[in-house]
Amino acid sequence: MKLSPPMDRSLRERFAVCMLAMLLPLVVLAGASLFTLRAVIGSLDEVVEEIAGEMHPVMQLQSMIQQSVMPLHDYLLHGSRSERELFYLMCSRIDRMFGEVIGSDFQIPREAELLRDAHREWTLFRDQAAEVLDNETALGDDAALHRMEELDIRLGTITGLLEENHNLIITEMNEQKRHSYRVQHRAYLVNGGIFAAGLITALAAGIFLSRSVLSPLRLLTETANRFGDGDLGARARTGRMDELGSLAQAFNDMADKLAQNQDTLRRLATHDGLTGLYNHREFYLRVKEEIERSRRYGHVFSVLIIDIDYFKEINDTYGHQAGDRAIQDIAALLLREARPADKVARYGGDEFGVILPETPHDRALHVGERMRKSIEEYRIMPYQGEDISMTASIGVASYPQNGSAETVIVGAADQALYAAKNGGRNRVCSAPAVNPEKPGEQQ
Repeated sequence: MKLSPPMDRSLRERFAVCMLAMLLPLVVLAGASLFTLRAVIGSLDEVVEEIAGEMHPVMQLQSMIQQSVMPLHDYLLHGSRSERELFYLMCSRIDRMFGEVIGSDFQIPREAELLRDAHREWTLFRDQAAEVLDNETALGDDAALHRMEELDIRLGTITGLLEENHNLIITEMNEQKRHSYRVQHRAYLVNGGIFAAGLITALAAGIFLSRSVLSPLRLLTETANRFGDGDLGARARTGRMDELGSLAQAFNDMADKLAQNQDTLRRLATHDGLTGLYNHREFYLRVKEEIERSRRYGHVFSVLIIDIDYFKEINDTYGHQAGDRAIQDIAALLLREARPADKVARYGGDEFGVILPETPHDRALHVGERMRKSIEEYRIMPYQGEDISMTASIGVASYPQNGSAETVIVGAADQALYAAKNGGRNRVCSAPAVNPEKPGEQQ
């Protein structure tokens, strides 16, 4: 019969061989080692269960809340009743998810307190959003837009509370790992006393057990510690086929899923789901970053706000799937026209925003005209033999001549967009200069 390599044999086989070699005194050693193994593995299993059981629902809830704001923005832009109904549907799901999460058992009271605070903030967010949705005059109203900014701030508060809950779970996981270290320390003391009184055979068997069992366990605990400290790329590479190898693989699978969920959350928080472009919130953050960079280095930059003309007619004539296809194609077209350093975002339903770093106002007008012409010449074919032509109106504003704050600059570009629409559409309009600040100066 062909024997498998020692490192590929199960732990039970190795324990059986050692007990035959060590005689009666080493039976105690085998029992102590088995106790150590089970204690450490049990601690690691608790870490895995804590992360999978407590972290995932909170991350899922955070993702759902981030997505809920998109229908609200879309409703204020074009007043679609379906967007309003979608928002209320998502609110119902989030309320139900909050009920399930808050009803769970928590090991420390602070977790439940943070979730209750997040639920309270969510309830205020939901009720305030409902007031905006129920106001039939909210479309295009500056007060409603200001209210949306307040709702975005409250949304950030909710996200912060859920993130704090996430960090609290990580802290709890680290405390469990420290308990695992104390168990190992006591086991080392017991085994050390037995080794001191054992025979040479017992010593040799103990060394074998240390190399085949404790070293992989130490690797697992160190990897779990790195993962708990925020290194989401940490993985346990044991190269084994036994139970510890299975445990390491389970840990690695769990770490892969958590890393994927983290990436998914990060992308959901910053990108539009339909086009893959930056979303409305991230667009404002990028404009703010560009303002700080331009002030520091004395540069200028420009912002374009692009709106598809008569987009509602596309939805009404060809259906929302064709409208979505049009939005996706325009997004791809703008990415092709933009430079690698430019940042393209979906500002709202059929509106896009483009940040042009280190681009003066006259050059930005030229870029806007090129994009306008490309949109005008583009044809979308949702059905065989039938194409859709579109035009776009574009507003242009620049830093610092149109302002030194992100809301002011974007607002100036938005006003220029309205001027383009009022002037007959399918044109590029410039925001008038209102700020005498020179590049590099601080206000």
